[in-house]
Amino acid sequence: MSSNSGYLSNYGVVDARREKRFSRTVLLIVGCVLLGTFLWFYFRTFNDERAVKDFLGMLAQKNYATAYAKFGCAPECPAYKLDRFLEDFGEKGLLVDASQAKVTLAEPCGNTVWVSVQSPNKKELGLSVDPETRTVTFAPEARCPGVWRLSEFPGRLLSFVKRRLS
Repeated sequence: MSSNSGYLSNYGVVDARREKRFSRTVLLIVGCVLLGTFLWFYFRTFNDERAVKDFLGMLAQKNYATAYAKFGCAPECPAYKLDRFLEDFGEKGLLVDASQAKVTLAEPCGNTVWVSVQSPNKKELGLSVDPETRTVTFAPEARCPGVWRLSEFPGRLLSFVKRRLS
């Protein structure tokens, strides 16, 4: 009688182990894909943000010649002279205190990356970074138009519902 109970005591154990291993493998793969997607979205504009932070650092150190070169005007831009650059980014320019300026958003927009910079007591300033050369220039707006942002979804949904109900 003991030989029969030993025969059925391991029934299904191998299948249970296989199912457990399969479910762990699937969870690991899904977790890796989710983590990889998150890291890609988080770090895809890292170098461009770094270029803007370097630019802001040059402005904070009042190294305007180097910042002007980082702006894409190595010897000089005919359409954007150094005195105009100093008017925009000097001590009384758009970024009053560049050391206090913070990058609030960086997002791909066409073939460039738009970076929003918030300075104390000023509105957001949009800067554009060329991903190939890492030169910083003005962006037409602070944020890329037409880009869907998850943080703005509840407000857009509410305004859509209000428009439909009225």
